[in-house]
Amino acid sequence: MLKPHSIPVLRPAKTDEFLPPASPWVMLGGLILLGGVGLMAGLLAVLPYRVTVRAEARVRPAGEVRLVQAPLDGTIDRLEVAENQTVQRGDVIARLDRTALESQQRQTEGSIQQIRLQLAQLEAQDRWLMSQIVAQSRSIDQEVAVTRAEFDRQQQEYRVQQVTTQADLAEARAALEFAQTEMQRFERLADSGSISQLQREEKRSAVQIAQARVIRTQAALAPSAAPVAIAQERIAQAEANGQATIATLNREREALRQQRSELQAQLLQTQQTLQQAERQLQTSVIRATADGVILQLNLQNADQVVQAGQTIAQISPQAAPIVVKAILPPRSIGQIQVGQTAFLRVTACPHSDFGTLESTVAAISPDTVAASTTETNAASGTNSQRFYEITLQPQQTTLVRGDRECALQLGMEAEARIVTRSQPLLQFLWQKTRGSVDTNSAN
Repeated sequence: MLKPHSIPVLRPAKTDEFLPPASPWVMLGGLILLGGVGLMAGLLAVLPYRVTVRAEARVRPAGEVRLVQAPLDGTIDRLEVAENQTVQRGDVIARLDRTALESQQRQTEGSIQQIRLQLAQLEAQDRWLMSQIVAQSRSIDQEVAVTRAEFDRQQQEYRVQQVTTQADLAEARAALEFAQTEMQRFERLADSGSISQLQREEKRSAVQIAQARVIRTQAALAPSAAPVAIAQERIAQAEANGQATIATLNREREALRQQRSELQAQLLQTQQTLQQAERQLQTSVIRATADGVILQLNLQNADQVVQAGQTIAQISPQAAPIVVKAILPPRSIGQIQVGQTAFLRVTACPHSDFGTLESTVAAISPDTVAASTTETNAASGTNSQRFYEITLQPQQTTLVRGDRECALQLGMEAEARIVTRSQPLLQFLWQKTRGSVDTNSAN
């Protein structure tokens, strides 16, 4: 153990033994640096920073742009206009190839003529069948009339025969009674021997002859009704044959009517096809739908195939004011409001030479539109994406720098920077730094 008197005594240290004394210039520089940092921090906390949203844009005419669409499928035969050309309503934009339509029209007209010829032949056959029916009816009536006359004659002969037979029967009975009376008288005379036996036998024979005549007359009293029945059968057969023939002719006529109805329906359908072909021939000439300027022509050359409803051209109204149409993805639309300020960098007017063009957000589309159909379809846009369309109203249509000018023209491309809000620069840097830290932490 060390004794207290053996512990060495520590000497207090002095300041100049650690750091050399600062010179006045160093102290002045430090104060200036500290003041600069404080001033910069103050400026960062005070100076505003514009938060912008970038969007691709294109110079377009204000108002409604009229579309010219292909009325039917076909191939372009000839172009009649070019972009930026002034047109009037009804002017020819392009002509479709009419070869196939004209061929279809000729074939349809030939089919109509053939159907009409067949209808005329059917009409002639129908008239011939009708004449045959009338002639057959007359023939039946004549045959029935002849048969009825024969029937009447047979009945008349039957009645006459009955009357004659009745008279003959009465005469035969009278002769029989007379012969019987004579025989009885001769029998008495023969018994008395007044006459010979031969005379008595003669009277007996006369009675037998009279009896036979009565029997024969009675047999003839009921003549056969076969001729009358035959005549009636002939009448019925004539009527049946005539009706059968007429029925056959009527069936043939009904078949002709059915065939004629089918041909008339086919004729109507073919006429409708012809009318459609004629309308297509009329619409094969694509015409301007309004007065204006050809803003965009989607046809490059002849022989280009187009489909019905395909947009052929866009016509802007004449003397329409210029606006700028920008497209914005849905994720950024929540920051955009009407009335916000935007700055345009026009590609055709270099930013280094003419600066930016101030404009104002005038309208926002209520729904998204496809990039392929919007008027502001940028060259780098994809057809599968959808965007909101932002209408920007520039404060002027000409960029001026000194004695140089760059006027806006339809179709020019631009980059729009829409100012969504203004915040201190320090806050912006803090948000950026925090966002970078959060991103690195997540990774």
